[in-house]
This record gives sequence, C-alpha cells and structure tokens, in this order.
Amino acid sequence: MLAGPGAMTTVLLNVSEDKLPGLILPVLVGSAALALAIAAATMLLSSFFLRVLSKTGLSVQFVYDGLLKLHVVAGG
Repeated sequence: MLAGPGAMTTVLLNVSEDKLPGLILPVLVGSAALALAIAAATMLLSSFFLRVLSKTGLSVQFVYDGLLKLHVVAGG
C-alpha cells in the first residue's frame, strides 16, 4: 500500500534493463527497505507527533491543505 504505480514501474523498468545487473537489484532492495523503515518509524511515532502538534495543530494543517488544493493560498 505504500508503493504507488510510479514506484512499481520504476522498479520493474530498472530490474528489466541489462545495465549493471549486479548493482541495480541490491540498490533497489536497499531503497525499498529504507523507505519501509522510514514509513514504519513514522507510523510508530505517530502518537508522539499527535502530542506535539495537538488537535489544533492538526486542524490547522487540514485547513491549510484544503486551501492549497483549492488554490486559495500560494504554497508548495
């Protein structure tokens, strides 16, 4: 669920090419493992982030994201 179609396509294209076959697969596996570790750490620390941001901080972020998508505020 963490990897989207773009990430899957990139992995498949890089593995199917013959350029440096002994190096591509370990790099891709390492990259995937690093991304998984970062995602797991973020999810495990979510209660800490919630305490730091509080409900008000999260609400402000939701409102800001909505305004950003509606192009009411400039950002990025």
